[in-house]
Formats: sequence, structure tokens, C-alpha cells
Amino acid sequence: MAKYRPIYTYIWKDPDFQELDASGKLLFIYLCTNELTTDSGIYPITYRTVTNETGIGLPTVRQRLDNGSIKNIHYDEQHKYVFVVKFKRYNTGGKPDLVTRGIVKDFARSKCTYLWSLFVDEYPEYKEAILTVGEPLGNGYGENPTNPNPNPNPNPNPKPKPKRTVRATVPAWLNVDLWDEFKKYRIAIKAPMTNHAEKLLITELEKLRREGYDHVAVVNQTIKTGKWKGFFPLKDVGKKNITPEEMLRNAKKHV
Repeated sequence: MAKYRPIYTYIWKDPDFQELDASGKLLFIYLCTNELTTDSGIYPITYRTVTNETGIGLPTVRQRLDNGSIKNIHYDEQHKYVFVVKFKRYNTGGKPDLVTRGIVKDFARSKCTYLWSLFVDEYPEYKEAILTVGEPLGNGYGENPTNPNPNPNPNPNPKPKPKRTVRATVPAWLNVDLWDEFKKYRIAIKAPMTNHAEKLLITELEKLRREGYDHVAVVNQTIKTGKWKGFFPLKDVGKKNITPEEMLRNAKKHV
């Protein structure tokens, strides 16, 4: 855990940041600088912790995080994890191999959250590292302090370790039964999904949802075609201009 985090002076001229009110600006800066931040930008934090440390009211914190009103901030309410999307891009210090190990450790501690699908989309260069986690990393990211010169391969003919696969996690806003129906549909059209494809499609559905589309209608639209494999904006309906509050209510309706 770093003892300081940089804040670029340009932030005050950023159009998205300028649109935030005082509490929104404070919340964004807090999420980028608090002591729980990690190399990946994905870390556990509760509404109550944010309220206690910033003084922002609990209802306001809950609303801000749940409705996605702050750009580049995603919150997994089910598992209580936040993802600051551009965090890694603006915290570039440290040796690359140590940073990668730190991110792998972050993943090992929090792979229950769907936020890692968003992370891989933003930073594809780390995809291989987090999808093929092998032996646990040593203490302090280094060698065993009691044996500074260990034999790296005591077995001359080791069996290859199977790759660990990250199972797609269905986010809280997505109805499990609806997703199961979509998976059955993909099998029926002879296009079953890999775990990676499933994560990518959930991410794509999340993007359409945040753009204002009813994600249930989007899924049903694909199923009705009998041939589409992915998700697309609703035809003949167009984008729904809904408020963040309406989006939150719609999401809770299908949980």
C-alpha cells in the first residue's frame, strides 16, 4: 500500500470533474487517495467507511456509488468493492514486475467481483497474468528470506500445472435466471460461451445499461432473433434518456 497518491492538477479543468458538485469532487478524490487503494484500483470499501472518513452523508454516498453518476467509478454493491478505472494509468510508479505481482495479489483477494472484467477491458496487458495465477506469491513479493538461494526446480520433470480459469460472476443488477436463459440460448444456437466470452458479454451489457438501455429488453431482443450472439442497442426504440435515479430503480427491479 502506497503512502501517497498523485493528483494531477489538470483534474480541475477536466470537463467530467467540473460537472460534479462539491460532494462529488470530494468523493472522487477520496476514492483515489485513501489508504485502502491498491495497484489495480480495485479494493474493498463500504458506504460507512466513506461516510466516516469524508463526512459525506450515508444516503449521498450510497446514491453516488450505486447509480454510477461519477464517471470512471464502478461499485460492486454485492461484494462491496470499488474500481477506480483510470487509477492504474495515473499511478505508474514502481518496478513493472512488482506492480504486476501486486495486481495479481489484488485479484487473488477479490476475484469474486465482476469488476475484474472491467479491469481486463481497460488494461488488457494484465489479462494473462491474472487469468493464469499459479503458486501463491512469496511474502513481500520476494524470495524466501530464510533461503536466499533456493533451487528453483527441485523436480527435473515436473508436471505442468493446469491453468486456473476465472469464472464469470453475475453482478447484482443482473437477474440470475435471465442470464441462465441467455446461456441456454447460446447453447441452443450451437454457440456456447467460454468463461472469458461470458465476462466480456456481461461487460458489454453493463455498458448498454449505463447508456440508458433496459438490459432485460436488450437480452430478450437477442434471444428473440434466434441468431444473434451478442448484445446491441434496442431496435426501433432508441436510447432511453433516463435519470441515474431511474436507472437505479430499474436495476433493483431485476435483482
